Amino acid sequence: MEPYRLEALIREDLQYNNQSRMSDIKSRLDGVPEADIQKSIYKMVREGAIIPIGAKKNRTYELAKLHDGI
Repeated sequence: MEPYRLEALIREDLQYNNQSRMSDIKSRLDGVPEADIQKSIYKMVREGAIIPIGAKKNRTYELAKLHDGI
């Protein structure tokens, strides 16, 4: 799957489910390699598209615009 399509799926997932752990996102994107999802999430965090909340095992992610209240 192309990275831009995977990022769109992750954005859509977070839009409907708000804060989600990486394991939750992985379970909802069945059939997509775990490594690809992880790379996309980390890239989106670096770009500021999604916001990580919490640390290590308790970390959740949400869309940046939801976090900013826009």
